[in-house]
Amino acid sequence: TGTFVLNNPLPLPAGRWDFFVNGAQLGSAFRQAQAPSEKMSLGFGADRRIQVTVDQKPDQREENGVIGKSTQMVRRTLVEVQSQHKEPVAVTVIMNLPIAEDSEISVESLADTTPPTTKQFDGIDGVWAWSNQIKPGQKITLNFGFRLRWPSDKTLSGL
Repeated sequence: TGTFVLNNPLPLPAGRWDFFVNGAQLGSAFRQAQAPSEKMSLGFGADRRIQVTVDQKPDQREENGVIGKSTQMVRRTLVEVQSQHKEPVAVTVIMNLPIAEDSEISVESLADTTPPTTKQFDGIDGVWAWSNQIKPGQKITLNFGFRLRWPSDKTLSGL
């Protein structure tokens, strides 16, 4: 995805837009009119020269306590990104950390989580991002994990 601000004194009209990178057409889409100085994002599809592997480990669950039982779940994900480009390329990996809306539910990142570039990507709580400049042939590895704790008599949804 490319994000930019249109630097043009006139708006772009609505209609079919064709997307090109290095002279090769990547696709087309119908777009609404674009005002001057308006920020926009365009998706160019998957980059075949960037290999991404996501390994989500099985969740670990356990119950604790005799009185006031609580349930705990640990989720770990390993992300590997490797570039086959001939030049360095900017890559951003985005992951979601659950946000508890109930004070009896706690969420914490695990100690071995790779520190993110931001914990509020696009200003949104719980959307973590890791931005890297990857050299040709370079592989980066990101660890992402969190622990949820909640009273055993509650049910969590949306995980």
